[in-house]
Amino acid sequence: MPIKESSLTGAFFCGMTIAKMEAKTLMQVSLSWKKPKRMMFKAGDMLMSTRKMDDPNFDQALLYLTEVNEEGVTGFIINKIFPRRFNELRDYTGSKALPLFSGGPVENDKLFFIHCRPDLVENAELIAAGIYHGGDFSQAVAAINSTEMKADQVKLLLGYCGWDAGELDAELAEGYWAIVNERPVNIFSDLENAWQQPFN
Repeated sequence: MPIKESSLTGAFFCGMTIAKMEAKTLMQVSLSWKKPKRMMFKAGDMLMSTRKMDDPNFDQALLYLTEVNEEGVTGFIINKIFPRRFNELRDYTGSKALPLFSGGPVENDKLFFIHCRPDLVENAELIAAGIYHGGDFSQAVAAINSTEMKADQVKLLLGYCGWDAGELDAELAEGYWAIVNERPVNIFSDLENAWQQPFN
């Protein structure tokens, strides 16, 4: 009697012994398993675009990575000042005149923020080395307006940057970016003159 498929997982041939089938199944599992690809970046890394960069969104850009996982990479451009200030936004006209930054081309009609004051902002997510992303924005605004949170402790950004898995790695390999973690940078300063180009 032929073996039914439902009676033995993976069995399709009536002349094969169970031991052989199990060995074959294990071999298939072992061949199908792939070692995860090592990521080239981590959250908190700083990248700088090079002369080779041909995307105007990233021309002379200093990029701070906020999340790196198997799905991709996200981050903010931190050195491009937006032409309006925080108190010029309709909902925040009574707030301090902090600078705004163009954080990237994704959702650039939305406001994001990074800071170093998790004691003042609940639900903030640690990025790396004492730098946090997001949290309760109403608390952040109150801390900004009361000057508990200083201008050099927070950065307000319109939009962010995002890459699917492998895309930013490919751009780095092709020479569009350079990792510049060794350069001391205060990410909360304006950084307009931080972009330097020692790359060919």
